[in-house]
Amino acid sequence: MPPALLGAHRVAEGVWGLLHVWSGSVGFRFEDDPASTPDRHVGSGQTQLIPPERPHRIVIEGSAEFDVAFYRADGER
Repeated sequence: MPPALLGAHRVAEGVWGLLHVWSGSVGFRFEDDPASTPDRHVGSGQTQLIPPERPHRIVIEGSAEFDVAFYRADGER
């Protein structure tokens, strides 16, 4: 996993991310929303939508397999 995902980062303007957890679980936190703490736990088979330009981070909770797909506002992937 790229180390940058563990720190606060954001998706570019006009781009949406979709986190999909295949096995295990990860924590997910929006850095600009105090109500997001504690982390949302995204488990196997679950997804988390990531809006453009919103600071967030992933928190590793053990062994997990996941990916992030990126979609542009114009429908391109």
